[in-house]
Order: sequence, then structure tokens, then C-alpha cells
Amino acid sequence: MGVFTVLLLSAVIATVSCRSNGPPSDACTSLTPGHPGSSGTNPPFEVTISPATYGPGDTITVTFAATGATNFRGIIVQARSKSGSTIPVGTFSSPSTGTQTLMCTTDDSTWGHADRNDKTMATATWTAPMSNEGDLAFYASVVQEYSSGGSSVFYTGLMSEDLVYDGPTDAPMTTDNSGSVRASLLITMVTLFTIAIIGRFL
Repeated sequence: MGVFTVLLLSAVIATVSCRSNGPPSDACTSLTPGHPGSSGTNPPFEVTISPATYGPGDTITVTFAATGATNFRGIIVQARSKSGSTIPVGTFSSPSTGTQTLMCTTDDSTWGHADRNDKTMATATWTAPMSNEGDLAFYASVVQEYSSGGSSVFYTGLMSEDLVYDGPTDAPMTTDNSGSVRASLLITMVTLFTIAIIGRFL
């Protein structure tokens, strides 16, 4: 068996393992299941939060549950800014049985399934960052039925009610526009350096 064949088989095994034991890594941004199937409408599931407001370092209980007599196999959930950013905010902990915290961009920034067993409800604790992230919501996708033959049924675009920021108004406001942040820092540093040089000649 050639080296390429061994590497190919290893990649296939790793991919299958990842999907059976949690969402695929490429779902971090799209929040879309990585296997073939059909996306349903009017999902019989919901994402709820308690409380619905947060401040720096606050904890929120997040619940993913069926709204009727049905089960689900897999989920992926992230807190994101209502501004449309795809970068997850905050960290998850204390996932219920059959679920786990995952790394997407940063450790524990995502919550997802850990097996393909049927579930009717799952819970986790979300901790807010120490910065003001503005109003957020929890975005989710769910696999209701899984089939390796391509007849899986899943739902995307689920969203909780808004998680409204009510912390101190002087908390630092973050941004996902890293280029703008770097440019602003550079301008500030150049300005301070210029002032210092001018001051030496006055």
C-alpha cells in the first residue's frame, strides 16, 4: 500500500470520526452540516436562553430542545453578534450528556453534539466576554435524521431571542475588523511618536 493511499485512508477515517463525534470543522463558519441531505423548513426545535440580558463575565443558560414529539441527532450552536459577524463570541461550559464544547477560532467558543444518539433536549452554560459585544443571538443548526446514504434531514438558521447587552457603558467595545484595529493602533503610535519628537525640540 502506497504512502498516498495510507494518507487518503487516514483522512477519510478522521473525517468520519469527526462527523460521528461532533460537527465537522468546516461548519464553524457556515453552521451547516457537512453531509448530504435535505434542509427542512419550519423546524420543530428551538434555542432558548435565560436570562436574556448580559454584562461582562455573566453566565447564560442555553437550551436546545424539540418543540414536539421528535428527536435530534446533532447540533452546532454559537453566540454571534447581531451585526452579521460569523465570529463566535464568549465560551461554553458544562455541556449536557451527548454534547460537548468545541473550538472554532477560540477554545470552547462553540457547542455541539458528541454522538449520534437521539436527544430531545440539551443544555450548556455560556459565559460572556469581559468586553461589550453589543446585542447577540445564539445561532444553531440541527440534524434531525442522519443517513450515510444521503437522506439526512437537517435545519439551519435557527436563532434564539436577542441577548441584549445591559452592562456598564464604559466597557471596551470589540470589533472583528482586525485590519481597522491595527490601522488605528498604528496611527496612534505614529501620532504619539511625532508628539514626543516635537517636544524634544521645543
